[in-house]
Amino acid sequence: MEVVDNFKFVQDGTLLSRLEYPAAAMGLYLLLIWGLSTRKGNAIDTKHVDIVHNALLVVISAVTAVGVASGALIRSSEDGWYGLVCSARAPEAMWDGRIGYWSYVFYLTKYYELFDTIMLTLKKKTLLPLHVYHHMIMPLVGWTWFAFPWLEGAWYCAFINSLVHVAMYSYYFLATLKIRVWWKKYLTACQIVQFISGTVFVVTFYYLKFTREEPCSGNGLSALFSVAVNLSFLALFSLFYAQNYRKPSYSRIDLTAKQK
Repeated sequence: MEVVDNFKFVQDGTLLSRLEYPAAAMGLYLLLIWGLSTRKGNAIDTKHVDIVHNALLVVISAVTAVGVASGALIRSSEDGWYGLVCSARAPEAMWDGRIGYWSYVFYLTKYYELFDTIMLTLKKKTLLPLHVYHHMIMPLVGWTWFAFPWLEGAWYCAFINSLVHVAMYSYYFLATLKIRVWWKKYLTACQIVQFISGTVFVVTFYYLKFTREEPCSGNGLSALFSVAVNLSFLALFSLFYAQNYRKPSYSRIDLTAKQK
């Protein structure tokens, strides 16, 4: 645990800490899925790879959630709970220790999750714009947390998103095994709650940053970018939920037509 507890993020020194990495990942991701989606030939059966991939992400997400939570407890014992929503630490020391290590692991997993889309294209599945956008942008979001240090909302996002991903990849794992689950629609609902709570967290951070005598040291621009992406997710996931899970409403004309 020494590596975890003594973690320190170093710009241009820590793995994938330069802007070129998320930028290249985004470009290659779009290029690759375009190439794969336009290829001729039959769909490729990736069932066995899917099983391993989803099981691995269930474990990684669970471990990350526990790790971030334990890091938050340690940080609160050092700086108080207030330090988790309005850090007084110097930016270069903000991500030190366990909370930084596991939040950084969360950032790294966003690159691995890009393979979700690759396997969908190999199976000739239709790609939703929401899916592509969500996967493409997350490596950049995670990078900004460390490049322009912003602990306050980032650790919460890493924690709550990891929890949601435990449920989400568990569903994918079971679905691959042809095991029917009844809680599919609640996954999207949980994601919507996640985005709402994240927005509340950022608003609280901004309120404290601009009203306290000692302002929060987290980077305001990094927070602004994160909440902008968060709100776009909230809008898109809410639209997806409404289109797929809300019962259709019938007009009076429709009802009359049915009675005939």
